[in-house]
Amino acid sequence: MMPMIQKVRSRLYLALRTNGWVADFGYWSAYHAQHLLRGRQFRKLAAQAASTLAPDQVLKHRYVDINSVLATGVTNICNAKCTFCAYPKVMEAKTLQTGVMPFAVFKKAVDEWASLGGWALDLTPVVGDPLVDPGLLEKVE
Repeated sequence: MMPMIQKVRSRLYLALRTNGWVADFGYWSAYHAQHLLRGRQFRKLAAQAASTLAPDQVLKHRYVDINSVLATGVTNICNAKCTFCAYPKVMEAKTLQTGVMPFAVFKKAVDEWASLGGWALDLTPVVGDPLVDPGLLEKVE
């Protein structure tokens, strides 16, 4: 019986990896199954929370560690013209106001985040290059 189950499992895996529509359906169904399970868990938790759970007990079920990482973009200026990036097109259209984050604003944000127990800082911006910031080394220190 086990070799047959393994054979079926390997054929399903092969079908999922080689057929686009099968892969799309597999990922679509997995996403919706996870969404339904999380919704059911949330409704159950919300029913309990009304009477028995404290806010700190509810917080651990949010799937987010609120104090772990601070993601900040110290600048939205870039001197590259990457073909995959929207930055050159945005600059041509003049829809983005560019600039560098002042040190005082950066320090205040990092200090408040660190006082909450933050432990990792991410300088990867959505748009721009952090190395363009002339005060980057001061901010890293």
